[in-house]
Amino acid sequence: MKENYQEEAISIIICSLGDNFRLKSLQKVLLSLIDQINTNEEILVLSKSDNIFKRDFFNRIQETKLINILIFPNLNLAETRNKGLEIAKNKYVIFLDDDTIPSKNWLEICKKEIYNCKHLNIAGIGGKFCYPEPKTIFERFQKDLMEKVVYLGDFERVIYANEPFSIFNSIITGNAIYNKDIIKSIGFNPKCNNAGEDIDLAWKIRLKGNDLFYTPRLEITHDYSCTTKEFNKKFFKYGVASAYLTHFRHKFFEIDKHEIFLFFSNLFIYLFLHFSKTKYHYVLQWKKFSILTLLYHYLGKIYGSFKFGLIRL
Repeated sequence: MKENYQEEAISIIICSLGDNFRLKSLQKVLLSLIDQINTNEEILVLSKSDNIFKRDFFNRIQETKLINILIFPNLNLAETRNKGLEIAKNKYVIFLDDDTIPSKNWLEICKKEIYNCKHLNIAGIGGKFCYPEPKTIFERFQKDLMEKVVYLGDFERVIYANEPFSIFNSIITGNAIYNKDIIKSIGFNPKCNNAGEDIDLAWKIRLKGNDLFYTPRLEITHDYSCTTKEFNKKFFKYGVASAYLTHFRHKFFEIDKHEIFLFFSNLFIYLFLHFSKTKYHYVLQWKKFSILTLLYHYLGKIYGSFKFGLIRL
């Protein structure tokens, strides 16, 4: 006889940009899920581009009826996630990204966590992000920085509704389960243009009086690989999202002294090593990546602060 948790019906929603680079990682995500799903589950792939149908793998996989691929070219990430909530037929929805690859038995762990939390005041369950072993200096820099950005801890915990608002007291939607009945009325905020929509949702869930739960047992591998340009664009968007979340807390723009210090200290070390013509190539490259990422993040924060009225001239 099956344990009760196996009866939980789940809709898995995967949002994808649909470009050639992301389709490679999306294929890995779907291959990791195929052996884990049964007739209780549905997988919805919501793509921004119809490039996905130019690859035989995705056409073949849709023919199996296990996966439904839909195209929404004019929606941003938050709007696409909301569309997934509208379409999903099951009570519990799991959001993945097209570069977050579930671990073995991930879906079974999802069901167990849903079963354990279903009678509690918990609206969302978040999991842990792991990263592949880097092969280049830039990949090592990406891994080091992303681990800091999405680190929520090594121990499971309830994030209560009355706890302070912070990124640490939220869950990341690239690996998260939600009770659709609770969050559908809240929804993801379209003002969060491709970043920060998950933190915004987590805070609004808690404002509504519901709790969240974090468990490192729910583990995915974040295949973060991208070019320097794409990585800097990502941190510009994080900066804009940071400004919106500041707006959410009814605060005005403040100069982040720590971030400014990091930028100029990295710049000083970089210039010193560059003009002294030392052989510390690794350190020089690392500092260069740090300077660019901090610069784009702060520019995004300034742009977002004007956009959301945190700076008034």
